[in-house]
Amino acid sequence: MEYKNHAFTLAEALIVLGIVGVVAALTLPTLIKNFQTFVKETQIKVITTKINQGIERMQVKGSLNYNYSDTREYVEELSKEMKILNICDSDHIVDCWGYDNIITRKNKPAFSVADSKDAKQTFDKTLDDGSDFSSSVGVILGNGTPMILSYDKNCELFDPDTKYTYEEITSCIVGVYDINGKRGPNKFGEDVIGFNAGRFGGSCTIEIGSACFTSTPFKPKPLTHDECIRLKDKLGITYCMDHDLDYWGGAVKTCGHKSKLPDINEIREVLIDLYGSDNVSSTDSYMNVSGVVLNTNSSSAKLLGFTNLPYSIWMDNETSDPRIDNAFICASNIRIESTSYRTQAYTFTRGADNPWAICAE
Repeated sequence: MEYKNHAFTLAEALIVLGIVGVVAALTLPTLIKNFQTFVKETQIKVITTKINQGIERMQVKGSLNYNYSDTREYVEELSKEMKILNICDSDHIVDCWGYDNIITRKNKPAFSVADSKDAKQTFDKTLDDGSDFSSSVGVILGNGTPMILSYDKNCELFDPDTKYTYEEITSCIVGVYDINGKRGPNKFGEDVIGFNAGRFGGSCTIEIGSACFTSTPFKPKPLTHDECIRLKDKLGITYCMDHDLDYWGGAVKTCGHKSKLPDINEIREVLIDLYGSDNVSSTDSYMNVSGVVLNTNSSSAKLLGFTNLPYSIWMDNETSDPRIDNAFICASNIRIESTSYRTQAYTFTRGADNPWAICAE
């Protein structure tokens, strides 16, 4: 009996190779992007964990139970709890940072590292919030990560026997760090990351569509009645509550003015990005997304903190019903849900402590 050997022809082999090439071309960019995102998130987690652990050890030893005279003194105390290779004063920050300019926004001039001498200029800390930030210093961590830090000399004191959250324990400092040093792209929001810093050198912390947000989401501390009376004209607030738990007012104070909270159009940009759909209808007080599922794994969702839903954010409009007393002065917030047929601007009393806040340009 005669047997024949069967094999692919050259044409068939070329077709298979072509199909493999097409599949690779379609999938590799996504795989590479996902890997790069994973590496970035890992680097950020490592750095923030090191800083948090160092500051926690300061607290346990009672080193946060008093205020420091300046940023350098604070950092020198921190260096006893975590490895810091070098500290550079405000006139020599570039020596620690390693390069001259940081890209901040599209079509905007780069920010000069040499100008990052204080928190007011560098991190937009110009609000009447009682803070008193010392001159910045440059720092090189034990793993080579460069940082620029500023310390608030009026920082809250922390009892060594009390358990605090990460946000609370690190609230005394603002800063920025570069996860990969000189390698680039040397851009804020990509490899240059803010640490408690709403913005850096006039940058947007988060850019989504045409919306520029100048902070990450935060839980506002309440504005007191006396503060509201004193600051209402400066902050653009019309009504003051008759008690000391005005969380919407606290968001306004942190952002600097009522107009610095997001409006309905900026929230619309967020929803278009998060839901991957431009089928977003809105009026002055209502917004609807037609039955699509929010992608909590998107980079925008992670930046904005949309990982635990539902999620409410204060907006810029305040209201008052003359039929009710000042305890029920209200403001609007947007409530975002995982599957939304009714993502809507709800009216909440300003004493509600559950909505988050984010500052807009």
